[in-house]
Amino acid sequence: MTIWIHAAVHVARAIAEHRKKAAAGKTAPTTSSIHRNAPFRRGPTEGTLFVDSKWERMDGAREIRLGVRGGIAFLTLCDPATDAADGWSDAVIEARDAAKGAAFVGAFAAWLDVAVPPRPRAAGVPAPFALRWSRMGKVDGVERLVLSFAWKERAAEIVLHARTDAHMVKFVEKSTAMRDDLVAILATALRDGAPT
Repeated sequence: MTIWIHAAVHVARAIAEHRKKAAAGKTAPTTSSIHRNAPFRRGPTEGTLFVDSKWERMDGAREIRLGVRGGIAFLTLCDPATDAADGWSDAVIEARDAAKGAAFVGAFAAWLDVAVPPRPRAAGVPAPFALRWSRMGKVDGVERLVLSFAWKERAAEIVLHARTDAHMVKFVEKSTAMRDDLVAILATALRDGAPT
């Protein structure tokens, strides 16, 4: 868990530095570039969810703004370390607005056909939430990435199919057994905030 906390701090610093540079040299991207009220679309199979995306390169990472059904989340993928023997790299997911984070969680819950967990009494404020990612391969320019989430006794993975700079990415379910854990972790990360 300590490694993940350090990863979140590292990525949060990188994001803050990138925002500083963006403010000094140009205006930051606006939410108008995301289709805020994009229709909820099922893919060719029930295990697929299409999500609007906007990519931005930053020092040592790529940030993807993800939007679906009025919800918005930001996924930052740190560049793979040259000495990463296990093939896993650091990442962070965050909601910069709790209401939009909750809508994002709701869209995932509806897609996976599971209930969103109730809000805890001691809910905090959403903050960058550390996770891990690994590249499965690349086919016709489309990267297949595994996103691995863990929080307390819960763990879940999901596959992301993405083409850099494309306006849409595709989430593919890895296992139906992970549905409840995935939605519960996303609710903690994007709606409630992980208690410290």
